[in-house]
Amino acid sequence: MFLFILFCHLFSPISTIPVENSVFGDVEVECDSANISVQIKTENPFIGNIFVKDYASEEVCSARGTGRLSAFLEIEIGLCGAYRQRTLNPPGTEVRTTITISFHPLFITKVDRTYHVVCIYKEAEKTVKNNISIDEITVASLNRNLTMPVCSYQILEGGPHGDLVHFGLIGQQVYHRWKCESQSRDIFCMLVHTCSADDGRGERAFLMDSNGCAIDRFLLSDIEYPEDLLAGQEAHVYKFADRAALFFQCQISITIKEPGEECIRPICGESRPEGGGAPPDGLNPGGPYGPSAVVKKHAQSVVQKRSVDIANENVLDVRTRLSVSSSIVKFENEKDCILLSNISVLYLFTYLVVVILSFLITIVLTAEK
Repeated sequence: MFLFILFCHLFSPISTIPVENSVFGDVEVECDSANISVQIKTENPFIGNIFVKDYASEEVCSARGTGRLSAFLEIEIGLCGAYRQRTLNPPGTEVRTTITISFHPLFITKVDRTYHVVCIYKEAEKTVKNNISIDEITVASLNRNLTMPVCSYQILEGGPHGDLVHFGLIGQQVYHRWKCESQSRDIFCMLVHTCSADDGRGERAFLMDSNGCAIDRFLLSDIEYPEDLLAGQEAHVYKFADRAALFFQCQISITIKEPGEECIRPICGESRPEGGGAPPDGLNPGGPYGPSAVVKKHAQSVVQKRSVDIANENVLDVRTRLSVSSSIVKFENEKDCILLSNISVLYLFTYLVVVILSFLITIVLTAEK
């Protein structure tokens, strides 16, 4: 009798009861400079797990439900496989990761959901949106857009808040200002580097190297950074010989600021030759302005940090123009000058004859007395 009952149990149909829970409403995603946050609401108390795909066993990459009708997971960018990557189209930076919501505390079941999360930091201005599609498809896309700063290069008179200078005299004191505007606060850093001045006809002098240090401090000293997105330095007006205009060009690198940290600034050496016209580091490594003269003076940690951030930075070109003239000394009254070219030869001969005759008559009269 026992064997018969066991036999019946073995061949009876098997049925499973699915986990009675699901996501309620939309999945909320927040992207900032340091973290990606995912928050969900559920139909029933959530006792499962939220984790990054392939990192379920790591504590910083997962969160366990506490029996509430919601769950929250926050991962740090740079961990759990969520790394920043440069994009060309559209230009900017993006971070990708895959989040799995498991309603069972131990196993993945058919009611679970997986979402592919993409955080995009774009250069171009675009409307911020969250698009979530939840249906029978397992993977949905979540996008978050962040506008990159817009930068400018200006030459001012009277300091960082002075008026624009379009025409200058040699020796006039001016202020070079680089400024970036951003809708987001305390997220981005700027670094001005690779600056040059040219006459518009092929003659060029390099002012700043690729690390942001001055090549010739007689032309432009090391740049100061009073704010994260503001840089400037005072200088005097100069120009190329026989040229009436200067065209300045610089590159500005925009990087994402690490939370709780200051922006990385270059540490430049004191011993640098003057004379201008030398290319920035990397274009002429054997010359006196090469890496051996400047980069050696940088703090090693700063150089290493900059090399790591190059893959995650956006480089912008900024330009400005200045017309330059020299001061000219003129005679106050041209009538005070006698131009010999305007006096005829006959007039000079007559004048000499009169002088000689007057001298002779004077001698004769004196002798008779």
